[in-house]
Order: sequence, then C-alpha cells, then structure tokens
Amino acid sequence: MEIGTLRQLILDNFKKALNDFYKIDTNILGRNLHERTLANRMSIYLDKYFHEDDIYVDVEYNRNGLDTKLAQLDRNCGPKKILPDIIVHKRIDGAIYDDERTNLLVIEMKKMNNSSVKRDDQKLKALTSDIGTKYKDKYYVYHYVIGIFFRPSNELEKAEIIIYTDGSINSDLTKEYTSDNVFNKFMNRLQN
Repeated sequence: MEIGTLRQLILDNFKKALNDFYKIDTNILGRNLHERTLANRMSIYLDKYFHEDDIYVDVEYNRNGLDTKLAQLDRNCGPKKILPDIIVHKRIDGAIYDDERTNLLVIEMKKMNNSSVKRDDQKLKALTSDIGTKYKDKYYVYHYVIGIFFRPSNELEKAEIIIYTDGSINSDLTKEYTSDNVFNKFMNRLQN
C-alpha cells in the first residue's frame, strides 16, 4: 500500500477512535486520573478500528521483537529504554518485513496538568524516523508510519494532537486536528 494511503487510513481510524473516546469517556477527563488510565481507554477504541488478525493495539509495549525498545533521545547521552504509551503494530521481529511496514501508529499521551513535552517529542521523532539507534552491534529502527502526541482536554476542540511523520512534526497533518493557537502553545513548551 502506498505510504500516503496508509497514513490516511491510520489517521481515519485514529479520528474514529478519538470521537468514540470523547463520546463515551468524556466524564473521566476531569478526574485527574493517571495517564495510563487514559491510554488504556483510548487503546480500547483504537482496537475497534484496527482490528485485524495480525494487527495489535498495545499499551506500554516495550519490545521490538525480543529486544527492549531503545532510542537515542539526546545527542549527549547513550540510547535509552523507551516505553510508548500506545502502539498499533504487527508483533514480529522488526520494523519492516517483506517490504511491509509493521509499525503503524505510536501515541504519547499527557494529562492537561503535565506541561512536560520534550521527552515525548524526542521519543516520537525517534520512533517515526527511518534512522536507527546503534547499540551493541545492533540497529534499532522502528519507523512508525504515524506518531501522535495527544493531550486530551475536557473538550475535543481544546485537545492537543500533534502528528509526526518521518522523524519530525508534520505541521500540515497537525493543522487538520489542532488549532494554530494550540499548536503554537505546544511549540513554545518545546522551546522551554
């Protein structure tokens, strides 16, 4: 499948899951629940739309095949273990199998009262990049088709949804989900 078509399919499924999340679970957003609770609820709705025999939606899945997920998040430090909040993938040994992308979607979530975004930004850039991390004679390349930073708000229109592709923020896709004002606030927090 052509990459643009695959991206659109992933984003369409995300949008349907997002609408379900806001339709059914709006009442939990103002309760100061743990991020894991929100990620779990979102994963339930994603599973509804990504439900295929070999596609899985997992929360805090820290493996790439049999290896621990590692990524170079900072040029000044070595590779770090990473634990994405939600992933949609095929559970096989690597990011590309028979020229097919197996890592489809990675989501990092934050609660509204958590202003820290830099580490999530670094993780999403690393996980969507086709440039890997070398560690102990192995390369760790994940190349997720889409990465999403998602900070739910009590209202969908105020949620932060930042889209990543190919190791960077995709501002064109982001603007389909997030107002300029919300996007600018996110970018300002990255600078601080």
